[in-house]
Parts: sequence; C-alpha cells; structure tokens
Amino acid sequence: MQSDPVVQGFAEFLAEDGKRPKTIQSYTGDVVGFLAHLRRMGAEVGQEIKRFHVTSYRNCLVEVGHKASTVNKKINSLMDFNRYLMVLGLTPETMVDLRKDRVIMGTVIPYQRAKLQVSVPIWGPYLITVPIRECSICMRFPTS
Repeated sequence: MQSDPVVQGFAEFLAEDGKRPKTIQSYTGDVVGFLAHLRRMGAEVGQEIKRFHVTSYRNCLVEVGHKASTVNKKINSLMDFNRYLMVLGLTPETMVDLRKDRVIMGTVIPYQRAKLQVSVPIWGPYLITVPIRECSICMRFPTS
C-alpha cells in the first residue's frame, strides 16, 4: 500500500465501493502517477486541481507514446479519484470529463524516436544506449 494518505484513503474509498483488489491496485497506481505529474507542475492535492491538470497529464501520456487504451484506463481511474476528492471536499467540481478526456483509438501517433538517450552499463566496459521518453509539457519523465 502507498504511504501517501490521500492514496490510502482513495484505496479505502474504492474498497467500500466494492472494487476488487486488483482494480484498487491499478487505480491507485494510476493516481500515484497523476500525483507525481501534479508535483512536477508545482501543484498539490490540497490545492484546487483544475481540468488543465488532467488534460496536461493526458497529453503528456500521449506524447511519450502510451497506447490510447492505456491512457483511457488512466482517465477512468482519475474519474473515480475525482469522485473521491469531491466527497472529501477537496475539489468542488468535476475535473474529469470522459467525453473530452478520452483518447479515440487510432488517433495516437506512435512514438517515433526518443529525443534523449542514456548509456547504461550492461557488463564490464560494455554499454547499451537506450532511448528515454520525455514529456515536453512538464519536461520530465513520466513515472507511469
């Protein structure tokens, strides 16, 4: 279980809602990624989260090459997280709109070429060069 009290509370909220353990694990993992994105942008859950934060996260996920189905799953997780924040009174409005935030299948351009590369030692003096996918929106590397 995550040490973040917001994530722990969200997991309990999902359990009370009747979600299965694997679903809870998946949704909380998605929320941890979203919270990391918020922090990179200088926002926190205690502050008011805006639609801008959700759309920038979605765009970041698309930009680094996640499949549309993966992005849509994460958006669905954020929909339940939004409900949880509304119950707690941490956000007064709906910040996730499935009609606007879902990515249409086939519209995601496959990630062609990484802008950055890193050399990783694999054994002795040998290195392997691996591309790194970076989001130009937050200028960081997404954690999930």
